[in-house]
Amino acid sequence: MTPEGELSDRLKRRIKAAGGQYRKIEWSAHHGAPDLLIMIGGRHFFIEMKAPGKKPERHQLHEHEIMRTIGGCDVRVIDSVEAIEEFIKNVCP
Repeated sequence: MTPEGELSDRLKRRIKAAGGQYRKIEWSAHHGAPDLLIMIGGRHFFIEMKAPGKKPERHQLHEHEIMRTIGGCDVRVIDSVEAIEEFIKNVCP
């Protein structure tokens, strides 16, 4: 499994353990959109998963910005175990 895949699996396990749900998203005609939809505590988040040390590419950042400004979406990038734990700490009820 890739490092990104390992982080994604860890996030999914942590979300389920906290009573949330996740969905793997496949976008049609929107290159650069986030990988996951996380639903927890009456809130939802779009998550871009990255391998440790990797950053989103310019087209991904552009799509995330559109989602934030036009759609009011909460889009996050997670690239480490620490980022997962910080996310869980801040969003779990």
